[in-house]
Amino acid sequence: MLIAFENSGLIHRVLTSDGIIRYSFTRTEKEHLHFVCDKCKSIICLNDIDLPKIDMPDGYTLSKTDLFLHGTCKLCNKFK
Repeated sequence: MLIAFENSGLIHRVLTSDGIIRYSFTRTEKEHLHFVCDKCKSIICLNDIDLPKIDMPDGYTLSKTDLFLHGTCKLCNKFK
């Protein structure tokens, strides 16, 4: 079922640094950052941050970018 949602573009796959596959609703087609909360372990898509253009060296082709930021989310910061 998740594969069908992913193929339709409704959700996208997020592979965490510890090798776990998570899914998130797709709100944009552009590459974006993912924020991982160290306290509650939620993953939040940060769609409103513009990413710099990455110029690959000659002979290299970029197929995907995985960008993760780690810290404490808004909700967890409220309950310090």
